Amino acid sequence: MTVRHFVTGASVFAIAVSGQMASAQSTTVPATTPAQQTTAPAATDAASPQAAAPEVEGIGDIVVTAQRRDESLQSVPLAITAISGETLQSRGVVDISRLNEFVPGFSFGQTGSDVRPAMRGVRTANNGVTGDPTIGYFIDGIYQSRTSQAALGFADVATLEVQRGPQGTLYGRNTFGGNIVVTTNAPSHELDYGSTFTVGNYSKIRYEGFVNVPLTSNLAARIVLVSDLADGWVRNRNFSQADLFDENKKNVRGALKWDLGGFSATLRGDYVHQGGNGASAFGYKQIGSYIDPGSCQTLFNASYIGLNERAGNRDGVADCRVTTASPSAAIGTGVDLGVPIEYPGDWHTIGNNYKPFRDLSQASTSLTASYDFGPVSVKSITGYVRYRGRRTTDSDFSASSIAIDQARTQADTFTQELQLLSNTGNKLEYVLGGFFLNDNLVNGFINQQLPRTIVSTALAAPITAPANNGTYQFERVKVYSRAAYGQATYHLTDAWSVTGGVRYTHEKKTYLNATGYFYLPATAPNGANPLTLITIDDPLPSNGIFPAVPNNCGENGVTAATVLNSGGAQVLSTYCPLSFSEVTWKGGTEFKLTDRNLVYASVSTGFRSGGFNAGLAASQSAPTFGSEKVIAYEVGSKNRFFDNTLQLNLSAFYNRYRDLQESRQIIVGGTTLQTTFNAARARSYGLETEAIWQPTRALTFGANLSLLNAKYSSFKDVTLPFGGSILVNDATQTSATVVNGVTIAAAGQRRVFAPGYDCGPQSGTGGPGQPAVAFTCDLSGNNIPHSPKYSGTAYASYRFELGGDSALTPFAAVSFAGHHDEQAFNDWLARAPVWQKVDLSLTYDYSKQLSVEAFVDNVTNEKVQTLVSYGGTSLQASYNPPRMYGLRLRFQR
Repeated sequence: MTVRHFVTGASVFAIAVSGQMASAQSTTVPATTPAQQTTAPAATDAASPQAAAPEVEGIGDIVVTAQRRDESLQSVPLAITAISGETLQSRGVVDISRLNEFVPGFSFGQTGSDVRPAMRGVRTANNGVTGDPTIGYFIDGIYQSRTSQAALGFADVATLEVQRGPQGTLYGRNTFGGNIVVTTNAPSHELDYGSTFTVGNYSKIRYEGFVNVPLTSNLAARIVLVSDLADGWVRNRNFSQADLFDENKKNVRGALKWDLGGFSATLRGDYVHQGGNGASAFGYKQIGSYIDPGSCQTLFNASYIGLNERAGNRDGVADCRVTTASPSAAIGTGVDLGVPIEYPGDWHTIGNNYKPFRDLSQASTSLTASYDFGPVSVKSITGYVRYRGRRTTDSDFSASSIAIDQARTQADTFTQELQLLSNTGNKLEYVLGGFFLNDNLVNGFINQQLPRTIVSTALAAPITAPANNGTYQFERVKVYSRAAYGQATYHLTDAWSVTGGVRYTHEKKTYLNATGYFYLPATAPNGANPLTLITIDDPLPSNGIFPAVPNNCGENGVTAATVLNSGGAQVLSTYCPLSFSEVTWKGGTEFKLTDRNLVYASVSTGFRSGGFNAGLAASQSAPTFGSEKVIAYEVGSKNRFFDNTLQLNLSAFYNRYRDLQESRQIIVGGTTLQTTFNAARARSYGLETEAIWQPTRALTFGANLSLLNAKYSSFKDVTLPFGGSILVNDATQTSATVVNGVTIAAAGQRRVFAPGYDCGPQSGTGGPGQPAVAFTCDLSGNNIPHSPKYSGTAYASYRFELGGDSALTPFAAVSFAGHHDEQAFNDWLARAPVWQKVDLSLTYDYSKQLSVEAFVDNVTNEKVQTLVSYGGTSLQASYNPPRMYGLRLRFQR
């Protein structure tokens, strides 16, 4: 069986979707025991010819680097899905948004330009600079510190690996839920060139091409060019130029590789720019709000009302008639709750009046060098990434002119890693390493209020009003991380091995904050330049406006200091440095029943470092939060049966999480404050399986399936996003209602809590001069967001030989997932329903060099909800693309 058989047309997906097929640049390798391998793969590039090995009959394999050396996927005792670059190109996958179709248990969410992947009960909730990702993202070994960097996509990929479960020993910080590792094609010493041209609906035109040139016998170069243009698939019927999810991307990458004896070095440089309108912010489609119909007050998880209640959206129309007296309305009066949602129920149509923009760019360079000394190899990975992101959105999500949100994100990340790796084929195999990271992060946010023009379908004419005050916030975070690690595998016999590893990580973070909530301009102290309402194109404030770090850090619990303006409002805050030191470890064993059947068991740990809470009250009472931690148990099996025509990989896991970073309410003086706390414990367990059956050379079936149960075991004192309780008048209540010494309702009133929740007062009485009452809820037992109880994909392809090198290959895939909650509160409106999605393609291979593919993704135009967020008292949702179709022409020398 040849490699070409697997990488032709759609059949490559049928193999590699479960991580089993190598691309043309990543030749198949046999599944062998470590003792049978005689080369030093750690000294080579996974995408280079040195990583190739002889072909085998039956299902091919792929080279992965999950253990920081090049190994056969089927020989690695980890839950990994590896996808070849040929598969990604054939399926039109250019970023991580569709990995749920390939990876069991992987969920994808997106808010604007920030991506929110999830696996095994771990999801990405905090995308700000004060937090860190929970799932690591690496390109050619270089860590990407912001989740929005994953939205920039990839091109000319050799392999993409998804390593499920914590990778705290070999990869370290912020690989709490797993890793996504992208390896691009390195230059090879053969002349090669190729291109892929895609056209489709929504005026889709994408070109991706590469040229690989051997410059000398030891030096080769590779250049990659990408241009991607498309109209937005979320139509704005009020402003045709403001469609969302359009594409305008340019990408260029160059690489040089030098091979000289045992020495190898690859230098890469990459620049990508992504423009257009983008995906707005948070969720782009308004769903509505929770309203108690009797009192017309906001009450979480109550009856749904299809109105846009974003701040300022008031058109004077009575949307709700009060039937039960409440402190805020008299019986029989009408309440203005907002404006009607534009095109309700139409998930890819909006009616906003503002044209947003997205301006994302990243310039990066890396140098990977290694030298093979024989018994050991030394490897160095150096990287620098400069990311800049600017984006705006229509803050009121309506046809009205009320406000615009503007956001900027900057990241300058330098990383250096050194590794000492033993050669394979010995009783003891090991990797020792050191890691260094400096990350400078900046976040700027402005809510710019506009002179108001309220437009509503319930109005005969627009209403005009002056603008309110805007909001400004600037944050700067610096992260210094150092780590040392080691992992070793000892082969007790040719079949039985044991593995152990440990990593020590030390981090220090500093934080500066400038805030202007609902007042602008804000005057800085000591004659420094004032902070004024700036536009998105203005430079962010210089460091000179900030006060010095407090000189009494640590004394009497001092961790932060604030500066107030003459009106008593906070202008600036500065925090003492925050340090974290963590030890993560792994232990495991594996046993080869045969050369093609492996069983393994492991226990491992991971952590995500803590951070800062911004704001005046936070800096006084709850300035920081600590690391969250996980211990993960896993057993699994990797198998080939029936002359290598059937592959079955299984993994079962149980994870325990503690000190989870979640939002919680605290009482500070006479007010309450929403902060991030180490407030929860949780657990998840499940089963993941990947299967391929190739009964003949032409016919392939495959499937992957995830069964998952992920819940909070303890999550108390949680404030609901809005409307956790309301007061209504009730003449039958002749005395005040007191709970645990706290008055929660006066005589003649009754407090109503959000239906379906166990809520009550946290502390305080709420009286004059006394602490405020915080009404909090117990969410213990709730489902962890983005954790469907079941999900998976089934697929099939058949290659009809037409003579010579010509063939016709139809392909079909069905992806599906059960309902799941998209917020920790498990409220009914923020719940994704069951979905099924069908993809079809037909590939005609004219020759080994030329093919054309017709494709239809999401054939049935299935509505797939990916995320629900809260904005004010409204809920906003995001969805996957509708039906996409087109033609893809591919040529390769």
